[in-house]
Parts: sequence; structure tokens; C-alpha cells
Amino acid sequence: MRVQAGGKPFGERLRGRLAAAEQTVRELREAQRTLANEHKAEHTSLRRKVGEARAAERAARAEAERAEAELVAVRRTAEARVEALEKENRRLRAEVERRGAEDAQSRRAARTERDEATLRARLLLETVIDAATGLRRELALPPATGAPADRVEADIAASGVRTPGTGTPLEQVLALPRSRLVVDGYNVSKRAWPSSSLEAQRNRLAGGLAALVARTGTETTLVFDAAETDHRPPVVAPRGVRVLYSPRGVLADDVVRELVAVEPEGRVVVVVTADRAVAEDVARDGARVVDPDALIALLSG
Repeated sequence: MRVQAGGKPFGERLRGRLAAAEQTVRELREAQRTLANEHKAEHTSLRRKVGEARAAERAARAEAERAEAELVAVRRTAEARVEALEKENRRLRAEVERRGAEDAQSRRAARTERDEATLRARLLLETVIDAATGLRRELALPPATGAPADRVEADIAASGVRTPGTGTPLEQVLALPRSRLVVDGYNVSKRAWPSSSLEAQRNRLAGGLAALVARTGTETTLVFDAAETDHRPPVVAPRGVRVLYSPRGVLADDVVRELVAVEPEGRVVVVVTADRAVAEDVARDGARVVDPDALIALLSG
């Protein structure tokens, strides 16, 4: 056996060193296992924390989405409410404007009615005054029996329609103070000039009436039927002659009736027409009705 200085055999020292090395290895392995276990535990803890963080993130995202959805719902509800309020506001404003317009229209209608009543009253008053003035002048003449319109009124009372050639001559009636002449245009012109165009008839009748107005001073309206057309051809209206077309859908007969109806009771109103129904209606309103032939004869003369 080999022995070194120091007293222990060389092999024993090697075995001691080997044992120490193996102990060191075992310690290192144990330390490694401990470190690995620690790393594994730490990794597990980290994974658990990451999972918890992700879960918290998902919960936070879900909460945010829910809050956003609630906010959108609240916004939509608010917008719908605002829109409903604006719509109601517009409706109320329109209602206020409509009622204001109705009130204004009612006031205008009432004012117009008062103005028309005042105009009729003033016109009747002027007629009475003019008639009184004429009578005052006549007082210087020998007394006359009756009145110029007595026979005309008797004819109207008897038949409702004034026939040509009877009663007071037409021009004398029109010469009475504040007299009014209403002519059914085509009713006269088609009988007087049947072969002429409507334009020529209108202008010829208007021109003939101008001379009559110049002689008598009567207030004259010439009415043409235009119920079935929107065309309103121009007519050369001489001084003192007013030319009217009936509105679409309205007959000239109805315009004549309306013109007579608004006149005050007692005013001399003469209507020239051959329409029996119109003649009866305006006669009931106090107008004198003359057949177109009487007016044609007067214009021709």
C-alpha cells in the first residue's frame, strides 16, 4: 500500500474526496431541485396572476361594454325624447299660427262684411240723396202723375221678368240716379252677332256699352262665362265698363246673381239676360230684368 507523508493512505484520501464531491453534487442537485420547485411555484403563481388579470380585464371590458351600451341607450332615449318634444313644439307652433291666421281671417271677414254693409248703406244714401235732388229740381215743373218706374215695377210684380218693348224705356231707367247695369255677356253677344268670333263679340259689345254709359252715366259690369277654361282673353274695356270673367267652375249666371244680391235695397239695378232662371232670381232681389233684344236695339240705335 502506498502511503504519503501525513499518515493516510492515498486511496483513502481519494475516497474521501469522491465522497465529498458526491455530497456536493447531491447538495447541488437538491439545491437545483429546490430552485426548480421554487421556479415552478413562481411560474404557477405568475400564471395564476396572469389568469386573474385576464379575467379581471375581461370583466372590466364587459363592464365597460355594458356601461357603453347603457350610455347609448340613454343617449337614444334622450334623442328620441328631444325629437318628440321638438315635434310637439312644431305642432304647437303650427297650431298657434293656424289659429292666428284663422283669427286674422275672421277679423278680415268681419271687417269686409262691415265695409260692404257700410258701402251698401252709403250707396243707398247717395241714391236717395241724388233722387231727392232730382225731385227738388222737378218741383219747378208742372206736377207729374206717377213715377217713371211705376209701370216697370208693375210688370216685374206681374211676371217676374221685364219684357222688351213694355214699361219705361231702358235708357230712361239707366239714366236714373246711381243706376246699375249688369249684362250677361255671351247671352247678348251670341244673339246679336252669332256669326262673329267670340273675341269680336266681346269687343263689339263692350264698345257698344261704352256709348250707352257715356249717355246715361250708369255703372256697368259686363260678365262673360269662363267656367270651363283657365284662359282669360283680354277685352278692350272702354271707360265706364267693367269686364269680368267668371272663375273656373263658376257660371256667369251665378256671378250675375251675386252682383245683384250685394246691391242695397232701393237702388235701380238692371240685368240684361235671356235666362229665365237667372231673371226670376234677380227679380226677387229687386232687379229690373231686360231681354237682350231691348239692349241690342238700344246699342244699334
